[in-house]
Amino acid sequence: MTNAAATPSIPHAEFRERRERLLAELGGWTGLVLAGEADPSLHHPWKPHAHFEYLTGITDEPGAMLLLDPSNPVPSKRATLLLKPLNPEVEKWDGFRHELGSGLRAKTGFDTVLRTGMLGRLLLEATRRSRSLACLMPLSAYSSPVSADLAIMRAQAERVPGTQVADRSDLLMRMRAAKSQAEIACIREAGRVTAYAIEGLADRGVMCVRPGDQVYAGQIVGEHNRDNDLVINITRMKPLTNFRETSKDQTVVLRGARDYSLEAALEYIESDELVEITPNSIRMRKRILDESARKRAERAERDRTAAVS
Repeated sequence: MTNAAATPSIPHAEFRERRERLLAELGGWTGLVLAGEADPSLHHPWKPHAHFEYLTGITDEPGAMLLLDPSNPVPSKRATLLLKPLNPEVEKWDGFRHELGSGLRAKTGFDTVLRTGMLGRLLLEATRRSRSLACLMPLSAYSSPVSADLAIMRAQAERVPGTQVADRSDLLMRMRAAKSQAEIACIREAGRVTAYAIEGLADRGVMCVRPGDQVYAGQIVGEHNRDNDLVINITRMKPLTNFRETSKDQTVVLRGARDYSLEAALEYIESDELVEITPNSIRMRKRILDESARKRAERAERDRTAAVS
């Protein structure tokens, strides 16, 4: 059984407000934030760089970029989202992506969405206006590769005389340190198991968590007594009313939870699951935590299998 507590979300308006604050902080400097490329050798879902996700909320576009151009005379073009070109051959297996248009703008919350092939032209225009390029991504030690945005900025500065490149990597770190109410709600997504929820699920299977344990969406909290996954809310609280029923408000007697050693957990999990080890606990979880994303991946796998056969 998999926990499925409601997942809080951050609205497009908040991401837009973050971008506007960063544009104001930059002044006349041009900046570039990169999502990062996907590694084909990875066997777990790709995640963008935290700076990119913080400013866009986009988590499914490897290779995407955010160009920040405060000096652009057109306000709607001061924050431009750049996405990699469509690749029908790959997307046939991984899921089709949106074409450029109003639907994609509504989905991303951006007024201007283009392909990454436009970066050269846009960055050149911005550099001609500002002559000032800001590095927003974390810097690297001398023994590591140069950060991707610095490599791009240095190459552009060499082609436009009088251009300066400066370190502004502290801006996003400071912005991210102050959490909004929506962010705090997301952080608190991990809830505590309640005796009320376990009591209501006693006939569904055997639990491996106890009241008071911290759990999160996508965590495995028990074994269903049928041969299929069951998504449940193990953090459900008892509704509070002004009335008390003497037959109900009694001590709840719960069955003991099943404990798993590391060896037992590794033996128990399926191919779409992982074992998470911390100093204080051993947890089992779905490889893809979000239920909707998990279902999409399952459908894609079924379609892939059907196409091969």
